[in-house]
This record gives sequence, structure tokens and C-alpha cells, in this order.
Amino acid sequence: MPSLNQNSTLVTATSNSITSSPNSSVNTCKVYFNSSLGNTATTVVSSQCRLHGFHIENPGTSKCYIQFFDATAQNVNLGTTTPKMSFLLVPSGGLDNFYPMALAGFDTALTIAVTSSSNGSSAPSANCLINLFYI
Repeated sequence: MPSLNQNSTLVTATSNSITSSPNSSVNTCKVYFNSSLGNTATTVVSSQCRLHGFHIENPGTSKCYIQFFDATAQNVNLGTTTPKMSFLLVPSGGLDNFYPMALAGFDTALTIAVTSSSNGSSAPSANCLINLFYI
């Protein structure tokens, strides 16, 4: 029987009928939102997780970077701790990515910060809007 997952509901189609029922086995993404993230390490999840996507806006007039760390905020020293990954945010621009199979796994925790360089500690010209999607 073909089936598809739509809005956390299992939809099953047979030759004569369609049935719909809640599907408790579906892992839906959780959302983290921060309207003003700057150069302070901020823990999103303090346990293991998988990052599936993000929407980030840089309202500033200079480029900046979002850094992702596999550690809690208290174990991140910006400019010293090496990020797991870092993405460029162009001035007055945004960045959207979604990966159904997960962009990256975080074994310890997921912590983020926005800085003026890819692995630095200086503040961006403006704090950024962040939406992260994780399981």
C-alpha cells in the first residue's frame, strides 16, 4: 500500500479508499528562534541532535558568519574554540538551507554565535535573525 507522510499524519491509499491517522512514529523538526543573535555563544540544544536546516537573516551592512559548535555555551570560547562549521552571511541578505537527511549531527550539544569572521569573536555590524530546524 502506498503511503505518504503529510503534516505528521500517515495517509494510506488503497485502490478503493484513503485513510488518515496520526502517526506517532514521525520525527518532526523542532524550531529554535532568536530575533537578535550576536557574538554570545548560545546553546540551542544541550544534548545530541541533528541539524536539518536554517533560515538566517543578516540585516547589517557588513558580512558576518554564523558559527556552529558541538559543545554547550559554557565550553565555547569564541575566537579559540574551533567551530564544527561556519557559514558566510552577506550584508543585508539571508541564507536558507534545508536537508531532509540532516546537514550535520551534534554529539554533545548545539551552540551557535554570529561573529564578524568565520572563527572569530568580534561582534557583527548587526545581530541576526535565526531560525534553526533540528531533531
